[in-house]
Amino acid sequence: MFSMSTQVALTAAAALAHGLSPVSIAVDTRESGMMVSEFPSKGCFLSLQGPPGGPLFFSVRDVTGSRRSLADHVRAGESRVVVLGAEETLDLAGEKRAALLYFTGEQAAATVGCAVVVPVGEARLLLDFGGGGARGSVKSCGDLARRRPFSRLIGSFRAEWGALGGN
Repeated sequence: MFSMSTQVALTAAAALAHGLSPVSIAVDTRESGMMVSEFPSKGCFLSLQGPPGGPLFFSVRDVTGSRRSLADHVRAGESRVVVLGAEETLDLAGEKRAALLYFTGEQAAATVGCAVVVPVGEARLLLDFGGGGARGSVKSCGDLARRRPFSRLIGSFRAEWGALGGN
């Protein structure tokens, strides 16, 4: 389902119904200008894309049980050649998390992204976000996360095993 919602709230029950780990997710999508798609494909809780004319993206996937490294997750999700940056830490959901900056494509199709694994209860979520940008245009995941619209998305992202708020 696609929408231009301002607040996304996915329940653990809905996640289970889609074959995902029972994780509740909330994120504020105001001012992102991106189309929101809940449970868009197998293994994916949430995908934001757009706006028209701009290659912005933000996704949350279930990688529970996978032993892949961040680099392997990035390569598996990308059909183009991937140039990896250094692993670093990023403040996300109240804790420092391992993050990996990466670049794909060239010229007008150049993209910069950041991948972060977030453990939630017994689950592991992979957040992947970014947009247009040539190699070297962004120095770190922290720099990318501070840009609009990612600062609001990252700052508001909440995930909890079961129901948010203990319900």
